[in-house]
Amino acid sequence: LAPLISTALQQAGTSVKDLDLVVCGIGPGSFTGTRIGIATALGMTVRPHCGLIGVSGLDAAGHRLRFFPGIVVPLIDARKGRVYSAFYRSGQRLTSFLDESPERIFDRLKLYPTVLLTGPAAPSLYELWTESTRFKLDHSSDLAETNGLIALGVERYARQAVRRVTPRPAYLRPSEAELARQRSPITIGR
Repeated sequence: LAPLISTALQQAGTSVKDLDLVVCGIGPGSFTGTRIGIATALGMTVRPHCGLIGVSGLDAAGHRLRFFPGIVVPLIDARKGRVYSAFYRSGQRLTSFLDESPERIFDRLKLYPTVLLTGPAAPSLYELWTESTRFKLDHSSDLAETNGLIALGVERYARQAVRRVTPRPAYLRPSEAELARQRSPITIGR
């Protein structure tokens, strides 16, 4: 991650000390990736004048596609036969963050006449759900997702009074390590 950031800063002709705001993703997604991203953002913003804000990738996608006339549904593979998602209309989240099976998401979508699927899991679920003509598929690139994250982060940052809010990960379920600990708690000594 550090070399990618360094390259991006060089291409922009700037350095970390010149940044006014860092926007980082908070998930839901990979536990390790989310923690690494937040820790890196915290390290980049140690100077007092640099702002910091965390944004959910789901919220960023809903915001980026806010002009779609129906429901926008970002989809991220959550592994174990599940999907992270939320439903958006005009950039506003209609549901909480979801960690559900694709079948359950599909059942929920029956309520809406026009649906735009987006995100990394969207193409495979679109193929699975092709019998429904209500679904449209967003063909944007990963760069569009990054742009959506930045745009929503800058917008939220402009509205808040506090310059720096420590991002909290949007975990929707316990990590594998937490589940293993619950199954066999560690005991130290007597």
